[in-house]
Amino acid sequence: MMKRPYRNILCIAIIALLFLTGSNALQATGAVPGSSGDPIVTQSFVLEQLAALRSELVMLVSTNLGQGGQQQFNLTDTQRAQIVSDVVQIIQQQLQQQPPQPQMAQTWQPVQLFWGQRLIGGEGAEIIVRSGVANAIVPGANGLSDVTAGVDIMSGQIPVNHMIIIPRSDGRGIVAQGEVWVLVRGPHLIH
Repeated sequence: MMKRPYRNILCIAIIALLFLTGSNALQATGAVPGSSGDPIVTQSFVLEQLAALRSELVMLVSTNLGQGGQQQFNLTDTQRAQIVSDVVQIIQQQLQQQPPQPQMAQTWQPVQLFWGQRLIGGEGAEIIVRSGVANAIVPGANGLSDVTAGVDIMSGQIPVNHMIIIPRSDGRGIVAQGEVWVLVRGPHLIH
């Protein structure tokens, strides 16, 4: 007779599957961060997906355990296989959902940013800070291309009315230090 509740088996199965699918997904993607193969996603998107997964698993556990949630079961191999199959199916459904794609402005688009908001540009994005103070976000060794001044901005404040070009989709962009108005053209995400 089994002395542990059904939910312990389910929790172990979920943790094992999340670990295995997560590590395989990380190894399988050779895409450049920020590209269409590995898009930049917002924290709210990730939290929404985790909440949806959690609610589906809670519903699955509640359905199988009954209202009390304290029942103990003698599970057969077939029942255990069904639990694992259900968990795998839920995880695969969540992984197949596509995150929001970056906006693609073909013409100059005015954008208002507030303190702490980030505008992350995709490859070839053009940004002009029209008013306010914005600092550079440069995750790597190379900076933002300031084609007005002919320099790379490695850190610090972006000059107003200078055209900035994002050379690669690797997380480069700007962060607002108050209310900021920018003009942007090309692929970009606002966080």
